[in-house]
Amino acid sequence: MVFRRCLFIFFLLVPGCFLFGDSWNTITLDLSNTFTRDAKDNYYLLPGGKASMSFEMDSDRNIKGGIELSLDAGLSFPLVLDRLFIKARFDDLRLTMGKTRLPWGRGFFFNAGDIIWDSTSLVTDLAAQEFRTDASFLFSPYFSLGRFTFLEAVVLTPDIDPVDMAAAQLAGMPPELPLSHELRAGLHGQTKFFGADIEAAYLFEGAHVIDEADHKAMVSLFLSPYMDLYASVSSRLPQSLGDSESYGEVFYDNLQFSFGTFYSHSFESGASLSGRLETLLFPSKEFKALSIDERAAGDTYALYLYPEISFAPEPIMQFFLRAILSPVDLSTIIMLGGNFETYQNLVFYIASSLMLGEEEDLFCFENNGGFSIKTGISYVY
Repeated sequence: MVFRRCLFIFFLLVPGCFLFGDSWNTITLDLSNTFTRDAKDNYYLLPGGKASMSFEMDSDRNIKGGIELSLDAGLSFPLVLDRLFIKARFDDLRLTMGKTRLPWGRGFFFNAGDIIWDSTSLVTDLAAQEFRTDASFLFSPYFSLGRFTFLEAVVLTPDIDPVDMAAAQLAGMPPELPLSHELRAGLHGQTKFFGADIEAAYLFEGAHVIDEADHKAMVSLFLSPYMDLYASVSSRLPQSLGDSESYGEVFYDNLQFSFGTFYSHSFESGASLSGRLETLLFPSKEFKALSIDERAAGDTYALYLYPEISFAPEPIMQFFLRAILSPVDLSTIIMLGGNFETYQNLVFYIASSLMLGEEEDLFCFENNGGFSIKTGISYVY
């Protein structure tokens, strides 16, 4: 019943988006079937479907607004507001307000410099075109200080779970609203030095209890001599320490690095080949194999790798190989996939993933999703 209501609201909004001039609209439909196994050696065929609508207005070159809604048949609260923002430019001052995402740090899969949304998680869909899509409601003034230099501030409001809000209303109870000291605020700047882009940022991470708040900082570097090279480093310090802790120890315990390189080559025939390799390093974490119980208790490995190779023999066809490697226990999850565009914006795709490793390793065939095949059709209007 909830899904039907959300479906009705979603398609009720679609026709209205075409009544406005000087705008562009995109509707994406994605239907898929996934064949997979679980840890008990049971196999499943899971249908999936997602529709998203993006509507942006740019009648004035100095003002841009947009909204993006998605409807996912696999969620208990299927209608999601992904983006809702207004961006305005006043000479060297730019203002951004609404639910959107700010690009802090460098990295496609691993990005230690993303101290707002923490782009270091291993839990993601390797078949996705974009891995990190988290967004929050924020206000950000951006000051241009030169051709390659800027400074921006940001204030982020705490996220409110719509499922919890709806459950509280149905139960006749007042919803639990965030407190003022749960706000997040930070400063981010970038400049160019000897051909390299250098970023630095600070973020105050508010908490429900002020003593549990965090201070985060990051530095990022990007240069492109003949291929893209980038690196980020970040850490955090709590608002208060325990009796047996020191700031140096806590800083080192939360220290993380990400490195990456990307290269793309185009052939005279029109084909293209690209490769990417990214590394995530936690110096204070374990360089020895961990048991399942140790990982469940919060211990993690110190090193992870993300390699990717993509080959497009022609613009309408692409094949890719992606993997997440855990060098410490020598386990991996590998995905091989491809997509083919028949008619304009109608894409057929297939992707198969396999986990390789011993039973106690981070990735192994006995895990949930140790093997899967996903096929689907995507259409963009």
